[in-house]
Amino acid sequence: LLPPPPPPPPAELSIPTKIMNNMGFSAWAPETINGRVAQIAFIAGLGAELGTGQSFTAQFTDYFGSIVFASGLITLASFMPNLQSAENYKANPATLKNKNGPWTIDAEKANGRAAMIGLVAMLVTEKMIGGPITGLLGGGDTVVDTNQFYDDSFKAQVTQPATPPAAVFEDFYAASAPAVAVAVEEVTAAAAVAVEDVTAMATEVVAEAEAA
Repeated sequence: LLPPPPPPPPAELSIPTKIMNNMGFSAWAPETINGRVAQIAFIAGLGAELGTGQSFTAQFTDYFGSIVFASGLITLASFMPNLQSAENYKANPATLKNKNGPWTIDAEKANGRAAMIGLVAMLVTEKMIGGPITGLLGGGDTVVDTNQFYDDSFKAQVTQPATPPAAVFEDFYAASAPAVAVAVEEVTAAAAVAVEDVTAMATEVVAEAEAA
């Protein structure tokens, strides 16, 4: 009897199928790619904020298309080993043979997670304070007047002079005016009495001097 034929080799998966399998929730790609995008976005955003004074939230709004384009390039570059059918390594960082030195898988994961947390923290913080957090580091008399980091709308809200409560002052003047008038009349009357007394005393002194 002839031995049974060997089973046929598994069918080669197409590249789109491989990419979709790698993008699963428990696969390597989501965290790795998000971490890489966050690292570049955080460094680029911080540099732009220090150089131009534009906050992370303003950059995200003004350059949303550029951010999406850059994220697509990073994603494509991450899958490039699979697209090129490389033999020594695949897109998954775990397939790299040389894992010595500072450039390890764990280091990339830690840096990526820190960058993702830092990016979200910067967006939330700057949204709450109304401008870039680096603007708080500027010197001078006031934060708003000595740096250009805050948006015009935020500056207008801070530098706009407060409107005095006219009604409160009017009520105060109306309530205090009668009391002040009465006090002035009392002081005037007392001064008149004092003048009369002094005049009478002076007259008596002059009369006594003439009699003597």
